[in-house]
Amino acid sequence: MNQFRPAERVTRIRPSGIRAVQIEAERLERQGIKIYNFSIGRPDFDTPEHIKAAAKAALDAGRVHYTHNAGIVELRQAIAQKLSAENGLIVDPEQGVLVTAGSCEAVCLAVLGYVNPGDEVLIPTPAWTNYVAATLLAGGVPVEVPARREDGFLPDPDVLRRRVTGRTRLLILNSPNNPTGVVYPEPLLRKIAEVAEHSGLLVLSDEIYERLLCGDTPHLPFARLPGMGERTLLINGLSKTFSMTGWRIGYLAGPPNLVQPLVRIHQNLVASACSFVQWGAAEAIGGPSDCVSLMVAEYRLRRDLVWETLSAVPGIRLVRPQGAFYAFPGWERSDLSAEEMAQRLLRETHVAVVPGTVFGPGGEGHVRLSYCCATADVKEGVARMAAFFERL
Repeated sequence: MNQFRPAERVTRIRPSGIRAVQIEAERLERQGIKIYNFSIGRPDFDTPEHIKAAAKAALDAGRVHYTHNAGIVELRQAIAQKLSAENGLIVDPEQGVLVTAGSCEAVCLAVLGYVNPGDEVLIPTPAWTNYVAATLLAGGVPVEVPARREDGFLPDPDVLRRRVTGRTRLLILNSPNNPTGVVYPEPLLRKIAEVAEHSGLLVLSDEIYERLLCGDTPHLPFARLPGMGERTLLINGLSKTFSMTGWRIGYLAGPPNLVQPLVRIHQNLVASACSFVQWGAAEAIGGPSDCVSLMVAEYRLRRDLVWETLSAVPGIRLVRPQGAFYAFPGWERSDLSAEEMAQRLLRETHVAVVPGTVFGPGGEGHVRLSYCCATADVKEGVARMAAFFERL
């Protein structure tokens, strides 16, 4: 019998509930069953050609070796210029930008770098699962602060304030939000900023969906608020905006004194992000962005399909998504758990969604659907969901 056991830090982390649904959907598809797969946040568009061309050119030019740990200077400069022009943020491309192997790594770097064992991390939920996982990996204590559907899934600043203790170290924000699709309005962000400043919290602001807006609420970079630039680590990436999920390229930006310690972790984990991918990323950030506008227009159309179809079903409660490409419908029947609902939808309608409980407290009685698949599939899939809900 194998006597070797994984480290305790590994056993604290649950397998991904999102990937579990995706794996089951793919298994059924291999059996020849048509699945309307709303499980994973993976854009269905190809990476734009000018980005692929830049990466190919880098390969042809022999740019296949290690790069600077923090990333090629051309990409860091492009990121700094983008943050200045689009977000009103001034960062040092030499010391304040770190290119990572996807935004997943960026989240882990920030949490590992600033959370000691026993430190508490405030996480408004429902939330992307990696925030809790990274906290547990660092030996921290995730303090999940449920946001209610009745409040539009917007966190209550007063509740956040009451959850702060002498052990609270970090606050994680994500707007536009996964899994709810809500965008935090400026008045709310200002109140959250007051909590962070009064409590002396470091803030990790995950803004990877910043350009995927489909409503009236604009995106406001958290670091731009008074007093927040000095205490905020901004995380972003190219996976969602430019449909580059498989390229594994993201970045972390902030004050040099916050970013530079994380380079030490990064250089021991991955050394540097993939060399030729970084050249493609530099073209994505600094090149034409018409491709993004076209994708966002399609997401808006799909969002409208989801909203108009599901919100018309009696007993279904849906907060209108304002950003990203997710919807988080709930239902009134208390005898059907989120897990049971997701299983029945897959089994009876061949629609794959993720149980809301995967995303923490407040997720019970909900499922997440990702409408970043073909528009025809979105139309048919949500029609099947609506018919199923009506039969209930």
